[in-house]
Amino acid sequence: MTSLTGFQQALLRAVQEPLALCERPFAAMAEPLGCGEEVLLAEIRRLKDNGLIRRYRPQLRYRALGRAAVLAAAAVPEERLEQTAAVVSALAGVSHNYQRDGRLNLWFTLQGAAMGEIDAMLERLRQTTGLTFYSFAAERVYKLDVRFDPAGPGPVWFIPGPTPTDRQTDDRPLSIASLSDQETSALAALQTELPLVSRPFDQMLNSASGHNPVSMLTTLAGKGVLGKIAAVVDYKRLGYVANAMVCLAAHAGRVDALGRELARIPAVSHCYRRRTYPDWPYALYAMFHADALDRIDAFVRRFCHTHTVSDYMILPTVREFKKSPVRIAF
Repeated sequence: MTSLTGFQQALLRAVQEPLALCERPFAAMAEPLGCGEEVLLAEIRRLKDNGLIRRYRPQLRYRALGRAAVLAAAAVPEERLEQTAAVVSALAGVSHNYQRDGRLNLWFTLQGAAMGEIDAMLERLRQTTGLTFYSFAAERVYKLDVRFDPAGPGPVWFIPGPTPTDRQTDDRPLSIASLSDQETSALAALQTELPLVSRPFDQMLNSASGHNPVSMLTTLAGKGVLGKIAAVVDYKRLGYVANAMVCLAAHAGRVDALGRELARIPAVSHCYRRRTYPDWPYALYAMFHADALDRIDAFVRRFCHTHTVSDYMILPTVREFKKSPVRIAF
């Protein structure tokens, strides 16, 4: 675990929160931290250069743009795993690609303009590899809130907290946004790293829009296509060296209640209800992060015993093949 000063810990908490949509957002961030804007920016640059901050960029909400995404998986023979993973990672629509310890051992997220495009890409993979690819479309989102305490997973990491708010899910009602040419140009420009300067939005958007940059961002956020602007940290270096996807099978009438309970656990960053198959009956998916797999295993066993869930899988992450945002073409 990386040793951090108190100021660095406070800063890493702050950058994981949504950046204020104002002309000088880092000045607004610096004030409660008790430092100047330039001191803050210099430290963010330092943490980004050394890899503790992996990315710092706006997040686009693909559903509001009419796009679709699935979690996909396959059972790949060990001797073909790296080759198959490379084929999958080469797809522009793949953002995350992992080896997990289980019967289905290759898991990836695949995004496309519509479900038809995703189905076609999976069919090409089937034809190319001769393997069966499962497509687990999300039916409900209980939690989508990736943030890590820089102090590491403490004593409350597995203790239920409040029910996630709307901003911690991607399940809010939305319609497909109608966008002007200037707005689509702005969205194209926003798919880059945030400039670590005093007025980052001016630098990102002045060449893409005739509008005031902050007004443009506010409009895009209001239309639901711009999510939060926040940093992604290297959680392993913060002590979260173990992570596992947990899949639970339960009666359809119980899945929502179980999903809401799991979403209250700080160790859970993602929680979804997904499509099932006759040979894969798991409808509930939760992504756990902790300092040891034993802690995840112990919690899941207690949770399933308490809620009388007898059929579940714990799929630890073995390797990361790809982790990069999908660039959307406008």
